[in-house]
Amino acid sequence: PLAVFSLVLPDFTRSTGEPTLTGMQKVMVGVMAVCLYAVFLLIQTGRHRAFFSLPETEDAGPHEEEGSPYPLYGSLLLLVGYIVPIILLVEQLAKPVDYIIETLDMPAAIGGVLMAILVTAPEALGGIRSALANRLQQSVNIFLGSVLATIGLTVPIMLMVSSALGLELVLGLAGVDMVLLLLIFAVSIVTFSSGRTHVLQGAVHFLIFVAFLMLLYRG
Repeated sequence: PLAVFSLVLPDFTRSTGEPTLTGMQKVMVGVMAVCLYAVFLLIQTGRHRAFFSLPETEDAGPHEEEGSPYPLYGSLLLLVGYIVPIILLVEQLAKPVDYIIETLDMPAAIGGVLMAILVTAPEALGGIRSALANRLQQSVNIFLGSVLATIGLTVPIMLMVSSALGLELVLGLAGVDMVLLLLIFAVSIVTFSSGRTHVLQGAVHFLIFVAFLMLLYRG
C-alpha cells in the first residue's frame, strides 16, 4: 500500500497537473507511512514476535539463540551509528559518481541506483547469507525491515523537506517503472506466500532487476 500511495497514486490524482500530491495528500501519505512502520515495529518486537521467529526445523543448532542480543534501545543506537557513516559516505561519493556519469554520458538515474546499492548493501549481504544458510524467515525479516524503513521513513522525510523548502517533489513513476513495480509485487507474492523457494524464483527476481537496469538506458 505504501508503494502504491506514494509512487503510483500521484500519477492518477486530478488535484495537480503533474505526478505530485497536494499538501493534504502529502500529510495523509506521510502519516500513513509512519504509522504503518510503527505498527510493524510493535508487531515484530511485541506480542507477535513469534511470527518473525525461525521455525524449529530451521534452527541452526543449540549454540545459536533467537532474537537480538541487544535491548531495543541498544539496537536503536546501533542503527543510528550505522546510518550516520553511510550518509557521510554517500555524500562524499556523490560528486565523483556524478562526474563519471556525465563524462560517460550515462543516464542520471544510474547515480541514484549506485547510491541505493551502497546504502542497502549491508541488508542485501545479510539477506543473501541467510538465504544461503537456508534461513528463509530471517532473510524475509531483513527484506521487510529494509523496505519498510525505506518507504516508511524516507518518503515522509522527503515530503517534509520538500514542503519546508518550497520544492516540488515528483513522486509518480513513469509508465515503464510502474509496470516493473506491479510485476515485482506479483512475483514477490508468489515467492513468499508458499514458505518455500527455489532457484527459479530467485532467477526471476534477478531477471527483473536486469530488465530495470536495461530500461534505464532504453526505457
